[in-house]
Amino acid sequence: ARFLLAKLNPSATYNSPQEVAAGSDVIFTDDVSLQVFFEHLQRLAVQS
Repeated sequence: ARFLLAKLNPSATYNSPQEVAAGSDVIFTDDVSLQVFFEHLQRLAVQS
């Protein structure tokens, strides 16, 4: 079984500093946003 230990906000990144609500923390992950991933795929498709 899998248990949710934390609720992550994928839109919060090192490049987009946002104010954090009282009593909450921003947890940064190594994952990129879906938009950044698609932009990378588009660049790779255009190169070849």
